[in-house]
Amino acid sequence: MKRNFSKLMCAILALAMIVSIVPTSTVSAAAAKISKAKATMEVDSTLVLKVKNTKANVKWSSNNKSVAKVSDSGKVTAVKEGTATITATVNKAKYNCTVTVVDSNKGSDSKKKKTFDAEAIAKKIKVQNDYKFCGRYSLYTYEYLVVKNTSDFDVQLTAKIKFLDEDSNMLGVTSDSITVLGAGEEVCLKFASDRDFASYDVTFTVAEVRYYDPVVSNLTTSTTKVDGKVIIEVANSGKKDAMFVQYTVFFFNGEELVGAETGYIVDSQSLIKSGSSEIKQETCRETFDSVKVYLEGYCKK
Repeated sequence: MKRNFSKLMCAILALAMIVSIVPTSTVSAAAAKISKAKATMEVDSTLVLKVKNTKANVKWSSNNKSVAKVSDSGKVTAVKEGTATITATVNKAKYNCTVTVVDSNKGSDSKKKKTFDAEAIAKKIKVQNDYKFCGRYSLYTYEYLVVKNTSDFDVQLTAKIKFLDEDSNMLGVTSDSITVLGAGEEVCLKFASDRDFASYDVTFTVAEVRYYDPVVSNLTTSTTKVDGKVIIEVANSGKKDAMFVQYTVFFFNGEELVGAETGYIVDSQSLIKSGSSEIKQETCRETFDSVKVYLEGYCKK
């Protein structure tokens, strides 16, 4: 009996020694870190960065936006060759990703970047709708063209229109231009003729935009009808001030166009400031039940 007890005690001591030499570990919360510390990107490519192991708000910034820019959600867009540091700030702590932007298409005949082909792009300016209108008290007949830029490029647009009679004889020529028409945006062109016309022929030409950016996609329009008038409010949700914003408002009674007005909707500095709105009122002499508004404008690069 004593011998069995001694064996039991020896086994217990041996087990205790084994347990004592097994290392213990302490579990701690993982430290916050950026998903990539370095990245190489092609021009025009995108990359989404995240800060791991945190639920706090993250503020993103780039020290070289001309090379790589970053959105509020951490989406990085490569702009041109070079190096930029993308910084995520979380509760005063900063986490960096060094982005190197390369252009493997540069100098390559087989992989050319998109080039601005003015003739090809002009063919992608499409007429979406047209309205012929002569007001009761007007000396002119107007042709309004709603056009859309279906190309991938922001353009400076010029439109030249020929007014024709029933035998296709030319009655007159005039033009209208838009400083910036963004890719995918619509705008309304206005042409005036001092003679009635049966048809028209329009030609578009485009040029590269060098000094301004499109802004219409950042503008939101609301209208309120009040006793033969319409109040137009345009809000700018973009990060840049919108410059020289113009509107064209059409007044309809059913499907019939009964009035049209154009004008500027800006403050005393010719702007709709970022995060602000401007209001304008227009009157129609005819009875109307609906309106449609088109905008144009631009902002600094």
